[in-house]
Amino acid sequence: MAWFLYSLSWLALALQGIFVILSLASGLYYLCELVEEYSTTASKVFRYLIWITTVIFVCLWLFDSFPLLVCAMGILANLVHLMVLKDYPAIAMTSFPFIMTVVMAIINHFLAFRYFATVWYPFTQNVLAYFTVCLWIIPFGFFISITANDLVLPTTDQFGDRKSMNYFHDIFFFSIRQTSGLKAVIDLARESILPGNSSKRF
Repeated sequence: MAWFLYSLSWLALALQGIFVILSLASGLYYLCELVEEYSTTASKVFRYLIWITTVIFVCLWLFDSFPLLVCAMGILANLVHLMVLKDYPAIAMTSFPFIMTVVMAIINHFLAFRYFATVWYPFTQNVLAYFTVCLWIIPFGFFISITANDLVLPTTDQFGDRKSMNYFHDIFFFSIRQTSGLKAVIDLARESILPGNSSKRF
């Protein structure tokens, strides 16, 4: 038995896994940067995606005989996504639309698992395509957009109910405020793996 080549294959598999994780982290970080820099464009992209997935749900019901409940709950989830998009990029994780987005995601996943458990489709071609386009892409976009809250101008709060106490005070602390969300997690992981060089002090 070629035990040395077998051991080398496990080492190669571990290295491939590390490369995939690093590539995924780099891609997520770049997407967070894009959403922060171009929040208005990101909002338009999300709106187009919502309408496109709504049309897809209608087409699945008309042409592929998907259950009406699955398609109706998917369209209802898109209506909730539009409610979240109304205050974009100010996404409050404790707001009613965001909580409903999470609830609708759980319900739609349950309905999809139940449907695909009874009706056979090829996994890589049909099932994965449905989950990626119809269930994952928009919630994932909102997830990486949580970081964009840090770049919202502090003249009003997320829902426009209260004015900031001191605009210039908020602007000053806004410039030094620590980033939160997915980008902060990636930054923390990067600093723990590759810590910055500490400069010498005399």
